[in-house]
Amino acid sequence: MEEHGHMRNFEATLRRKNGSPIYVLINAFGMYDSLGRTGTNSRLMLDVTGLHTYQSELQRERDFSGKILNNTQSLILVSDTAGLISYANRRWYEAGFEQRNS
Repeated sequence: MEEHGHMRNFEATLRRKNGSPIYVLINAFGMYDSLGRTGTNSRLMLDVTGLHTYQSELQRERDFSGKILNNTQSLILVSDTAGLISYANRRWYEAGFEQRNS
């Protein structure tokens, strides 16, 4: 705030009375008088706890799915209708598959 006169999407973790975390994005800006002196500051805190929880759950699901796909004995390859490969599990690489960037 002091350096730029504003703060945009600063993520902070606060604590509720019961000790559980609440995740917020803070936006703040200073109001200046005609001489450029700081008068008042306006702040807005947006509760993003639900989004934070959702992102954590999604990451756990990705990790879990990745472990299953990479530790199966099957060869798993995902491609689109144009033949562009978006995923190949570990078994493909062990079999000699190479992803080429072209």
